[in-house]
Amino acid sequence: MDITRTAAWFFIIAVALAFLILAQNFLIPLVVAGCIWFIINSLSGLIAKVKIGKSGLPMWLCRTIAMVSILGLIVFAIEIIVGSVNGMIAAAPEYEENMGRMINEVMATFNVKELPTMTQLMERFDLSALAAEMGSAISGLAGSLFLVLLYVVFMLLEQSTFPRKWRLMFGTRDTRRLAADVLDDLNQSVRNYITYKTGLNLAASILCLVLVWAVGLDFPVFWAFLIFLINWIPTVGSLVSVSMPTLFAIVQFDSWTPVTVIFLGILAVQTIMFNIVEPRVLGKLLNISGLVVILALVLWGSIWGIVGMVLSVPIMVSLIIVLSKFESTKSIAIWLSADGFVEEK
Repeated sequence: MDITRTAAWFFIIAVALAFLILAQNFLIPLVVAGCIWFIINSLSGLIAKVKIGKSGLPMWLCRTIAMVSILGLIVFAIEIIVGSVNGMIAAAPEYEENMGRMINEVMATFNVKELPTMTQLMERFDLSALAAEMGSAISGLAGSLFLVLLYVVFMLLEQSTFPRKWRLMFGTRDTRRLAADVLDDLNQSVRNYITYKTGLNLAASILCLVLVWAVGLDFPVFWAFLIFLINWIPTVGSLVSVSMPTLFAIVQFDSWTPVTVIFLGILAVQTIMFNIVEPRVLGKLLNISGLVVILALVLWGSIWGIVGMVLSVPIMVSLIIVLSKFESTKSIAIWLSADGFVEEK
């Protein structure tokens, strides 16, 4: 009986993984839309707490303000990225000259006789194919963004029916109570993760903004925004946050001093915020094992790419909560958790 049950579980997991991979073009926009819908509702709940006189704003107005605010942030982010990329393209000749100078210094240091020139290196790339691929990627991104926004609009229009549908899914009072507990725990855990993670990422990006602006790195707002976004990816985000501004500093400056300051400064910020502060703050809230975070990052990254990496922690936290509510799966939740006390979370 146990062997049959184990085989059945392996079969279910294999089918689920295959579905997640094969249907990712359908699932990823839907999941992203669900995340945006959740953020809009959380933000509208905070706005509703603001009192104007003796009463607050109506909920429809709170949701409208929240949605307009998020759309405004998306437009602002696009403007930052496009403006910074155009600026980098315009300054490319200067960066190429600085990079050539740095390469000559390295060659002289290690006694290297000859390296390929920039022209020779560029000739090895098929720029037309690269441009076509980038154009296709941008078109796909625009189409996905429209689809995501369409999903969000319909979720907001129909969300008044969600509580009734959720109750009707469960026949008995006990199952309804259990489902309500699971939903409340999921809502609270994901909301806490988004709130505290946003705060940590924002603090790290502001500190890095001050650092790169003081040193004189070009496009400081772009790098701060990139650090804010990329740190949503566990572990990998910190590595990218340190390496990309440092590599750009090597191209921009003709001295190693500002490069070293940027590298050490951002490394210090990332180490303090995400190796010391974040484990203490989120570890108590989420109760998820550090090893599980790494494994989830690899698993969901291989399934859904960057989107999977960003969502890996919320997905695993939700899985721990669901598994902990049933005696047959509680042992799995205990192993996935940080301290094993899943009943108290």
